[in-house]
Amino acid sequence: MSLAPGTGDDAVVRVAELRKKRGDRQALDGVSFAIARGTVFGLIGPNGAGKTTAIKILLGMLRADSGRAEVFGMAPMELPPAARQRIGYLSEQRSQLPDLPVAELLEYHSLWFPSWDWDRCRRLIEQFAVPTTQTLYAMSEGERRRTELLVALAHRPELLILDDPALGLDARARREMLWAALAAARAEGTTVLFTSHVLQDVERIVDDVLILDRGVVRMHGALAELLLRTKRLVFDGGAALPERIEGELRRERHGEHTVVVTERFAPELGDTLRGRHGLVRVEDLNLDELFCAVIADAAPPGDAAHP
Repeated sequence: MSLAPGTGDDAVVRVAELRKKRGDRQALDGVSFAIARGTVFGLIGPNGAGKTTAIKILLGMLRADSGRAEVFGMAPMELPPAARQRIGYLSEQRSQLPDLPVAELLEYHSLWFPSWDWDRCRRLIEQFAVPTTQTLYAMSEGERRRTELLVALAHRPELLILDDPALGLDARARREMLWAALAAARAEGTTVLFTSHVLQDVERIVDDVLILDRGVVRMHGALAELLLRTKRLVFDGGAALPERIEGELRRERHGEHTVVVTERFAPELGDTLRGRHGLVRVEDLNLDELFCAVIADAAPPGDAAHP
């Protein structure tokens, strides 16, 4: 079985034709992607899209029905302890860490990781503004999440998986946490797999993005390239349009105009449509708008969440 197209030897994660049924629902249906070393990869989609299922398979917490997944070149369920220690993980759910003061918590957690770095711990405590005198569950939600992130990063993971880790935080706390995670990962060249229900956060930090819906990949690629070629085309309402424009994702009527979103825009296409079909203007999309164009019955972007 061939793995995701375009992967090279630098891929930390590789997935090919992954399928998984959960109950009577097809959670993943032929999903393929790869995550290159040192990149930040955004996995997004509406509720029930299959994101958390994919992550659990990569962590060895679920077994796929068919297809293939690899982390560090090995099947997730076959990863030896030394390889598992190269992964950091933080989910949306409250961690199962013991309710200890920070110093004792870190001492406890360090026992599981030969690569634990105390100098790095001290730097991260300062960078994340972790309150060291409180126990974990006496902290505010934002403080607790930053502490859990500290624990996930202190052993210098090569792969950091963040499954909507800032869910429930206010805008300031969420942004501070995500930027801290990104800065720490960038400094180490860590590969990051990131999901979030706030697409503005995803747009700010990811290199590549994959849009998943009902277990199927709807769009995948470098975010900058996807935004460059996916455009909103506004036509005079009385113009005679082709039955379908190349790469068309969505067509709607807005007042006196017809609006078409295409994922294959090029200047040549714009020239043709302007000259023959009454193209009025070409508009850029942000990730929220791209998401809604790709997911036909998309929820409002703020609700485009997990699992």
